[in-house]
Amino acid sequence: MSEFYGGNSGNEVFRDFSPGPHGGLDTDPDAVGAPDDIDKGAKAALILGLLSLVLGIVTGLPAIWVGRKSLQHIAASEGDLRGRRLASTGMGLGCVGIILTGVVWVYLHQHPRLNSSVAVANQLGCADVQAVRNFAASNSVTCSFRGEQVIVSWFDSQTQEDAFKKANQHVKTEVVGLPITVYGDSWAISCTKATVCAAAKQAMR
Repeated sequence: MSEFYGGNSGNEVFRDFSPGPHGGLDTDPDAVGAPDDIDKGAKAALILGLLSLVLGIVTGLPAIWVGRKSLQHIAASEGDLRGRRLASTGMGLGCVGIILTGVVWVYLHQHPRLNSSVAVANQLGCADVQAVRNFAASNSVTCSFRGEQVIVSWFDSQTQEDAFKKANQHVKTEVVGLPITVYGDSWAISCTKATVCAAAKQAMR
């Protein structure tokens, strides 16, 4: 038979026992939650990696460096710190950002932004580029393309291009007779031979 009687916590038998950890009372009123155990470097690497998708190599390289340092820090903590996945993801995104930077650079290098007849002539690979003052389009240059003289024109608006097409379908100038003209995105190339103009248009693609 049990030596205890009166089965409730109000009896004298239970008054000398402190409540257990689940007795409904806080045994330590100053207790706080466990500190964050995710490595700060891992979080920083992830943020830098995400930014690298917009800023490219500017934050891509730091993301890789910070992520690597974070992995080393986590490994040295012997399980006290977490965040390997965040650090690795940040490093991966940093690599993607760097690759995107390279792709954009190559594209812009191969397809420079055209904003004038001189820029078009340079991309065409013309030699002896000179301004033309007596041609219908004010922003025009004459140059040598594959041994033939051509005129390259640039249009700042669709209105200018439409006026040029209307007035210069078979234009002849004091510079050279130009019976053939090919058109591109805001530019026109006028040539003496159809074969030359065809080659010029192909070179601009």
